[in-house]
Amino acid sequence: MHALVRLFDYDYWANSRIIDLLIKRGITDDQLLQWMNHIVNMEEIWLLRCKEEDSYMSLKTQRPLTTLLLQTQSLHREYCQMVKLRTDEQLDEYVSYRNQRGMAFSMPLRDILTHVINHSTHHRGQIVAGLRSAGFVPPVTDYIHFVQYAKV
Repeated sequence: MHALVRLFDYDYWANSRIIDLLIKRGITDDQLLQWMNHIVNMEEIWLLRCKEEDSYMSLKTQRPLTTLLLQTQSLHREYCQMVKLRTDEQLDEYVSYRNQRGMAFSMPLRDILTHVINHSTHHRGQIVAGLRSAGFVPPVTDYIHFVQYAKV
């Protein structure tokens, strides 16, 4: 299995655990929901950029958690397919895109995909800290826990 596919499996697993907890506990904290929406919105935007399609969408788009869960599943499938259909050489090919301000950039697809994983991990950490501050016990979302126990 390609290492990037494994990381996208982890990303999906961790995002799903967070969303499931937010749904099951009925958590409505605006900041936590904004961070979760931000994770999914940015994964969607980066996917469009990787396809070299128009990627502009509002970063303030807020969707219900059940919609985020479905979107997370869809994004996982698409990212994994993107990696599986490419050779290592193709993953090192440059992708051109424009950021939210319209500035043009170009970088290897592999670097973009790695960024997507790291970006989501960062914001999940914020959500976990916010859950703890609000008195909730967050799910464990460490990669090593995924490797040891997840059945993905």
